Amino acid sequence: MCMSRNSVPKCGTLSDGIWAAVCQNGVGAAKGTISGRAVAEMAAGEDTDLVADMAAFEDLQRFPPRFVTTPVMQARILGARLTAGREA
Repeated sequence: MCMSRNSVPKCGTLSDGIWAAVCQNGVGAAKGTISGRAVAEMAAGEDTDLVADMAAFEDLQRFPPRFVTTPVMQARILGARLTAGREA
């Protein structure tokens, strides 16, 4: 799974002749299909509304290093477990 801090997908060229649609943020069936179509249109040189929409996304924001994110995520999961019983 590929995720970004700001939950945006990205598609375009990685190098000459190599295209990619990346960072579907856990919803690959929907965003992956759309991103795949957009990158195919980009590779074909088409200038469509979908290509413009995908190009308009802001740049991907990386997560902090794992030694920072792991304890934070574990604390959030623990907090969710502790409050889950109160929702019913």
